[in-house]
This record gives sequence, structure tokens and C-alpha cells, in this order.
Amino acid sequence: MKTTLKSSVLLFLIMILGGGAEVHADDYALAWNNGCSSTDGWKTTSTANITTNNALVSDDSYLNLMTPNGKDRENTYAFTDANFTSSNHYKFEFDLAIYGSNATNHLAHIILTGNNSANESANLFSVDCTKYSTFTLSAGTALSSVDMSANVTNNNKKTRDITGAATAWCHYTIEGTSEGMYLTVEKYTTSGVAESELVKEDLIARTKINDNLYHLTQLSLHGGSYNQFSIDNMKLSIVSDKPLTPIASITKVDGANRTITLTKSSDDYKIYYYTTEDGEANAKEYTAPIVISTSTTLYYYAVLNGEKSEVGSMDVTCEAVTLATPTITRTGAYTYSIAASTTTVDGIIADQLIHYTIGGGSEVTATSGTSVSLNDVKGDIVAWTVADGFTSSEKATMTYVAPIASAEVWSYDLNSYPHTYSITSIADAIDESTATTLNDITVYNLKNINYPNLYVENSSSWLLRNQTKNAFKSQTGTASIVINNVNTKNVIRFNANADNNKSEIRSIDNGEIMYSYSDGTYFIVPSAEGSVKITTNSGVSLNTVGVYSTLQSATITSAKYATYVAQGNVTIPSGVTAYTVKLDGESLTYTALDASTVIPEGTALLLYGEAKTYEFPYTLATASTITDNSLKASTGEGVTADGTQYILANVDGTLGFYQATTGTTIAAGKAYLEVSAETAKAVKFFGIGTTTGISNVSTTTADKGAYYNLQGMKVVRPAKGIFIHNGKKLVIK
Repeated sequence: MKTTLKSSVLLFLIMILGGGAEVHADDYALAWNNGCSSTDGWKTTSTANITTNNALVSDDSYLNLMTPNGKDRENTYAFTDANFTSSNHYKFEFDLAIYGSNATNHLAHIILTGNNSANESANLFSVDCTKYSTFTLSAGTALSSVDMSANVTNNNKKTRDITGAATAWCHYTIEGTSEGMYLTVEKYTTSGVAESELVKEDLIARTKINDNLYHLTQLSLHGGSYNQFSIDNMKLSIVSDKPLTPIASITKVDGANRTITLTKSSDDYKIYYYTTEDGEANAKEYTAPIVISTSTTLYYYAVLNGEKSEVGSMDVTCEAVTLATPTITRTGAYTYSIAASTTTVDGIIADQLIHYTIGGGSEVTATSGTSVSLNDVKGDIVAWTVADGFTSSEKATMTYVAPIASAEVWSYDLNSYPHTYSITSIADAIDESTATTLNDITVYNLKNINYPNLYVENSSSWLLRNQTKNAFKSQTGTASIVINNVNTKNVIRFNANADNNKSEIRSIDNGEIMYSYSDGTYFIVPSAEGSVKITTNSGVSLNTVGVYSTLQSATITSAKYATYVAQGNVTIPSGVTAYTVKLDGESLTYTALDASTVIPEGTALLLYGEAKTYEFPYTLATASTITDNSLKASTGEGVTADGTQYILANVDGTLGFYQATTGTTIAAGKAYLEVSAETAKAVKFFGIGTTTGISNVSTTTADKGAYYNLQGMKVVRPAKGIFIHNGKKLVIK
């Protein structure tokens, strides 16, 4: 939407007395004001750099602070709604607070520009930060480098983080007259009390700054990282004996329809309007908001006592607007956030809400339209935004990736490294004797570091500082670290922070990011055994880096026994006893492994422990040699039983290795016994004891009519107890 003014907006009556004009304050009529919120016409590279959540001063009449936040953030206001190009008397006012710091760069300025009748541009006035807390004001040819440093409201390095009232600000008044331009500056100070107790000081009396009349074109706020300006309460007043042109604003969006409200500055006015299609001869009196369904130009004017204001115009574009698609970010192992930028069209902010589903479940409507935090997420997230009068956004999807269960092998806090060892140079930090070539670059261990598998590139890009924040940083360019001696069973956890909204990682050699968190944490899985090279972008501060061993889980049921096949070299977790099973003829021997044993990949074992799921950490340690073990591992698509395979089962409360039914599939990852055809004919099952001491337990031979105890041993004369007879459980009392 573009609002313009047809011909001249106002004709000003100037009473010429002698050689000049005398104008009283009461002669001015308010024509336009702007609270300076981020949606009131300010243009910037990113609205996130405009702060509007606090007040310039403490009184409630001073709201909607507009502050450019961050280095080199340019925020401009073009005076489309207030540029009275044919006027010859107006007054433009605003409040301005200066925030200074002890920074030597990241400077700031504010500039007001205008054009004269020859369409020549000029700076009407400017305030600039030259260094430290030195601020100077210049205006036309009359005022040059006026010291404003005494008017800084805060001399605090963290100014951009401060919310609340300013302690000092100035009220600027720019007057445009047929005789030229005038500037007045008044200073106000407060201790956070009521406005009636403000202290006023005249800094610059009404001073002529230019002999020509200029009409406002643009106000520019240029922010620094610490030196900043906050502006509020802009308004423009005029002098005229004619009715003011009404102000047109779009007050509702409903699909392609636009509702336009015309506002008059006096109840005595009557408003008339017409469109391009109607023509001025068919102008209608305005009595209620207008609904327009087809793109056109709306014309409008006010009438008082036969006097007609200048005709204003508004280009109205009628088309449906689609809401912005939200973004989904992983913030933790099972936590996510959904953020939706606000959609604004023709000054109307969509009253949107975020809708989402998790794991294909029921649709949820959030109470917030801009951000939602989700916990305990274990499924794909689909999110979109909805608002009356707007087309719903496209759906955003975040594919769920389960957190990697892992155990720490080693980790190191690189951010604290310079601080801990009082090292300020990368040249002083590296241990040259450890030089090695990994991933085509020469790298070194750091001095005093206890983990020999972490290497650092000796690059001048590294900046080391003796502080606990941003201490180990790739300041001037890309730089690399290398983690050596890892394999595909490892995961590298990397945490860093980047400046200027860049990503922390530039590239990875021999690895890929499995998933990441919004706090700069990445989980990197090596592509092959060897070393992984992580190259950071410039301006990245390293925090923690470490190698973790992923885990293989195994579940032991209430029977307290389970079979297990190692998917890599693993160690035995606490609470588990691992057994080899040796078949010798028709008997089995169960032998417990030492708790420190490193189990080789592919080894099949019998486990004993309390009922729970146990995690077996993968390890790079050399695996032990496992001997005297008859258990076999089912791999690939599983093993099809032919009658000679025995699997662990619990039949009617009796645990043992039972003959698998011919044709059934033994699932991959399970262990089984394989016997000869003769043994398969003779042996019904192999029993397992009910305690951990199960070594040298005899097998059970399936003699027809024989009785066997729960350990699988044949009993000649069964007495009281539980026995197996002809494949069934038998209780003798």
C-alpha cells in the first residue's frame, strides 16, 4: 500500500506584517504523529534490530520506543504520510535519547534530510558519535559540531540490553517557514518520577539553520553495537485556514478485501471519496468504513464552509496474503521451539496463531502466534500459522531424530583453556612436538591438554584471551580442529557460539551432522574410522568439544536372562553378567566373563541381570579373544531354523534353550545354539539355573517318559517338586 498526496496537501495562510510573519503556538494544528513502533513505517534490513519493548521515559505518554540495535543497523523513515511538499509553514518535533559507551568503534548517528523547491537534498541536522561518548550536533550552516556528550542518558557498555526509562533526553523542533529553517533543542532529565517533575533546560534557542524552505524526506537512525539512539513521539503540525486532508488507513484485511477508514481532524468537516473507476463527479460522502474488493486508487478530501482540502489518494491493492511459514528449531534432546514471524500488510498485523501436530497426532492450536516451546517430543513436528482474513501458511516439517544414547570418552572446555593456563597466543598454546598431518593439514596438541586425540590447527586466525567468555575464538578467518582415532560408533559433541548470526561450522571432513541444538551444539557422526576435521567460520568462539561412545541397548526381562550379540567392540555395563555357553556333546557349560572384558564385535553371549534395559558402550579399546563359546549370532535378515537350532525361551515358567520350530526365523541380533542332527533328535531342551552360579549345568536329553528338573538334569525317581515330563511341566506334591 502506498499513500500519497495529490497536488498540495495544504495551503498555509501567513499573515504578513511589515517585513515578516508572526506565528503563535496556538496557530499550529496537529496534522500527523507517529509513536515510532516497528510497524509505523520504519524500514530496516531486519525488524529484529528495532527495539520497541520499553519506554523512552517513565511516563505512560512516552511509549513505543524505537531503537536500532546492533552494529551498522540502518533504520529509516520516509515521510510519505507527512511530506507536505507545497507547504510553507510546518513544525516537526520528536524526542531523542542518546546512549553512549566506551567503545572506540561501532559508531552511530541520526540524520534528518529534506528537499527544497529545486528538489535539492540537504541534511537539516545530524547528531554523530565520533569516539567514546563524544556526540556532536550539526545543523545547516549555523551550527557545527556542537558538543552533546553531556546529554548521554547512560554510559554503560551494555546499553543495548537495558530496558526501562531513559534518564535524559532532548526534544528537537524543526520549523519550516517561507523564510527558512529553524532548530530548537530542549533537554529533559528525570529520576523516573512523574512527568510533572521533569527538569527542563534550553540547550539550543530557536536558531535559523538555513535560508531556504525544505520539506522532510527521510529520518535515518544508524546504530552501533553500544552507541545508540532512541527516538519517540514524532509529530508534525501545520498552520492553515483550510480543512486538513483526511488520513486514510486500512483497518481490516479479509482475503482480497480491504476495509479503509478515513479520519478527519475536526468534527465540523465532511469527508468525500471516490475511486479511479467512479471519478470525482461521483464522489460520495463518507459515513462508515469503506470495503474495497478490486485494486484501485481511492481519493478523498474534506470540506468546511465550502472550503475544500487538498485531495489525498491511496493506492489500494486487493489480493489475498499468505502468512509466513514458521520455523522449527531443536533446542534439546526432546525439546523444540516453533517461531513464526509476524505478517503485516497495509499496516494490519495478522492476528495469527500457530497450529502443529506431533507424530501425526491430533492438531494443537497454540495460545501464542509467534513462538511455542515443545517438550518431550518423540515424533515428527508439522507446524503452520493461521489467521482470520489471511491465507494459512505452508506447513513446516521437522523430522524427528532420536537422541544418540552415548557415554563420554573424553571432553574438553576450549573456551576456558586460555583463561586456565594464562595463554594469549595460539603460538604459545600449541605443542610443536606433537605435529602431525590429519585431513591434509598440520595440527598440534595444545599444551597441558590431557586428551591426545584432540588437535588444533596452528592458524593466526585463532584468538586466545584470558577470559571465560569468547576466549578461544576463530577471530579473523576460518580455523580447524581435528579429532583423531574415532569410528562410526562414536559421536562428537561440539558446542560453539558465532557472531553476527552466522553458523558455527563451515565444513566437516569425514563426518556429518546428525542433529543440532539451537544453543550451538552439534552432534557429529564420523563417516569412517580415522580423524574428523571441523572447520569453523570466522567469529566463532569454541566452548566444549568431546568424543562420546554410542550405546547398544539390551533388555533383560523378568526371567533375568537374555541373549545378546555385540554390534561393535563393547564393554560390559554394571549390573550385567555375561556368559559364554560351551556345548560338549549333550551338555552345556556356562562361564562368566570378567567384568573388564572388551567384547569383540559379532560375539554372541548369554546375559544375566535384573529386569531392565542396559546400555553397552562402544569402545576403541582392543577387544579380548573369546574362546569356548558355542553361541552363534543371527545376522542379516535372520536365520531360518531347520530343527538343529535352539533358542532361549520361557515355556510354562521354565527357562532354557528350546528347539526352534522348523521354518521359523531367528531374528537378527539374537543368539542361538546349533547342534548336530543326532543331538537334535535326543535333546528336548537345555536348562538354565535360577541363580548366577550356572557353570557346568548338564543338558537334558529328551528320553520319552523321562523326568527332568528345572536345570535340565534327568531324575530317576522324582519326589516333590517341579519337573519336565514329555515336554510339559509337572508338579509333584
